[in-house]
Amino acid sequence: MLKKMMKIIDSLDEVISLLALAGIIVMVSANVVFRFILNSPIAWTEEVSLGLFVWLTFVGMSVVMKTNEHVSIDYFVRKFPSMLYKYNQLFALVIVMLVCFVVFFVWGIILTYKSVGNITPVLSIDYLWIYLAAPVGGLLSIWHITKKIILKDEKFLIKGEEEQ
Repeated sequence: MLKKMMKIIDSLDEVISLLALAGIIVMVSANVVFRFILNSPIAWTEEVSLGLFVWLTFVGMSVVMKTNEHVSIDYFVRKFPSMLYKYNQLFALVIVMLVCFVVFFVWGIILTYKSVGNITPVLSIDYLWIYLAAPVGGLLSIWHITKKIILKDEKFLIKGEEEQ
């Protein structure tokens, strides 16, 4: 049961990101057709696409944390001896986790709380549902980083042969 729940949490960010990206593509494409071919644009697509883009950005951040595909300049770090490299990677994970906790989770909750009652102009959706992406993405990122630290993710902590 626990393994199944962990598997669901592990893939949750990918599913949300995929749905958000698909929604953006479909809505923007439909609006282009309606605007330029049918000469009747859909008013709400911009608002929904913007909200989905916010979700794609913050939840997509956790996908990047999980797969370790984020941008980094590590030319000199890869020259470190293996043990120093491992400690540097652990230190970096802890710093990134702290930043995710403070900036995305804590401040995201504060932003979400302060946005209650503010509504979007066209659809009258509470901004709470848009800003909720920051703490959700931060929490999912913390989940993935914590798993890497606890499980001592070998792919991340040990340099590959091509990298040495």
